[in-house]
Amino acid sequence: MNEALAQNAELKTGESTGKVVLDKDKKTAVSLSLRMRILRKIDRLAALSGSTRSEAVEKLALHSVDELIKEYSAKKS
Repeated sequence: MNEALAQNAELKTGESTGKVVLDKDKKTAVSLSLRMRILRKIDRLAALSGSTRSEAVEKLALHSVDELIKEYSAKKS
């Protein structure tokens, strides 16, 4: 067992090729029902921005929610 752990540690000390994002924000998995045309647009955004589908949805949500908050706040004033 110790030998296997030592070999694994040696492999990990080599150059890393993957991308790991350590995010301290807690995330909650959700399920969405979307039309395929919307999903394709989200996938295109993810590809263009070099991110995952989840990251693309998060960017869209943040941007849209901020804009809607501004819009509704202006209407109430």
